[in-house]
Amino acid sequence: MKGLYAVLLVFSVIFVSGCTVPGLIPAGNVGSGGGVIITDFVSELNSVYSGESVQFELKLKNTGSFEADGTVDIDLGHQEWQCTSKSFGGQSFTDLIAPSEERGTEGEEFTVAWSCRAPEIDEGMRISYNARAEIEYAYKSLISKSVTLLPTNELIALRDSGQTLPSELISRSNSPVSIDIQIEGPIRIRDDVRAVEFPVNIIIENTGGGIVKDSKVNLFVEGMGGLTKRDCDHNDLALWKGQSQTITCRMSANNVDALTQSRIVGQIDYVYITSATATVEVEGTDRFGSF
Repeated sequence: MKGLYAVLLVFSVIFVSGCTVPGLIPAGNVGSGGGVIITDFVSELNSVYSGESVQFELKLKNTGSFEADGTVDIDLGHQEWQCTSKSFGGQSFTDLIAPSEERGTEGEEFTVAWSCRAPEIDEGMRISYNARAEIEYAYKSLISKSVTLLPTNELIALRDSGQTLPSELISRSNSPVSIDIQIEGPIRIRDDVRAVEFPVNIIIENTGGGIVKDSKVNLFVEGMGGLTKRDCDHNDLALWKGQSQTITCRMSANNVDALTQSRIVGQIDYVYITSATATVEVEGTDRFGSF
């Protein structure tokens, strides 16, 4: 939660200054499918003899809003394949740098290579194997959405004077799992009550083309500008069929006697898995002879 509170502090500064949050996308540019992606996965040869070595190479890139830590692995679906990695820094990556639009830099890339020895198969046989490379990394998604609160007399005064309400402001991260806050504003408050409670929908959807590990995320929601949450946070929140989930919780505001532009911030944490495949054909040879 410390990370979310730090983000809330940044948001409060932005709300006053009118600047944008580094790593978050302004309204109108919906981020989806971001995070760490596999840009290339190939074998140096399409066909090898049994017992022969072949090299597989994988390149990945951070295209999301945050740095990433994770691991990389390869699976050829057959225990007789023998593979050793020769990646720079091992088979894990740490602090993989995210792209920065402000500085004009792309996300950091990471390359892994495996040297694999094909299994022994009988002469005259040809078998195609699908090599599967998989990356697993911890990531998060953030969204911030403004909500306008105002008493009835303020709404009437704005209407009579021809003024318009503040526009809705939305910022969201570029992450492989999207999070959205669904609430229609403005929220009108009775003059004699000066308080209101209203429902909010939190919509989570897997948009990255991979899978969420264990199909579970951790959800944290906070209100700013006088908003108080109720029953919004969830640990190990299950996604329906691993893809989506909608949570409805409540927000409340008290002692609202003037137009107030509040803000709701949502964050989900999760582990994301994505993969790619490459095919190589193995041709059998005489085990007691030569190629």
